Amino acid sequence: MNRFFVVNFFKNGSAIIEEKPQIHKIKNVLRLQKGDKLEIFDQYSKEYITEIEQITDSTIFLNILKQRKVNTPKYKINLAAAFPKGKRGDWIIEKVTELGVDSIFILETKRSVMDAGIGRINKWKQIAIQAAEQSGRVTVPIIERRKIEQINGIKIAAVINAKEHIKQKLEELQPKKDVDEITYFVGPEGDWTEQEIRQIEGLGAINVTLGSQILRVETASVVGIYSLGIWREHINQINQIKM
Repeated sequence: MNRFFVVNFFKNGSAIIEEKPQIHKIKNVLRLQKGDKLEIFDQYSKEYITEIEQITDSTIFLNILKQRKVNTPKYKINLAAAFPKGKRGDWIIEKVTELGVDSIFILETKRSVMDAGIGRINKWKQIAIQAAEQSGRVTVPIIERRKIEQINGIKIAAVINAKEHIKQKLEELQPKKDVDEITYFVGPEGDWTEQEIRQIEGLGAINVTLGSQILRVETASVVGIYSLGIWREHINQINQIKM
């Protein structure tokens, strides 16, 4: 069943789709018609099974057949990365969204090569929406620019850099069970400056290594978010057993 993320799904008591790109896809790409079913999720993590009632040039009217509120993970996982140029950044957004990241912070660092403007951020938001629709999740990650000092209130942060003295491995990291938010930092391929390392450590970050190989930003991002996702699933399972 085709899935769509629809903000403000209800209008004047009706379940509708009014976004032109979504209408175009439904009408002209998928060629759906009255009676066909769609799965919708909204900004409130509610999921709906719907049936197309009417299609016009500006609106698609839907009948709701079933709905449910989906419980989202208690533990939030964020990525704070100095993004590379070109499609490599698009790839990061798509893959970490599929892996369940909650927020993506585009880091402004001394050696960053990507200066993302409004247009690029909006494109990444659309990529994240499409990845969420495809992967079956019911939330779309927040995407915004941040400076290191603007990332506050984080309980644990993982820092990737090339310092040989770092022995702590990411997969061996055991975050405390009372932590509810983790931000995973990935620096530019030119590495962090010493000042930036001190800034991140000042946030209480744990320095970790991904091994002896020097990884690209997108590889380090995906490996880290995947590993933290495994930790989150493990903690959720433990909590469910206790309940």
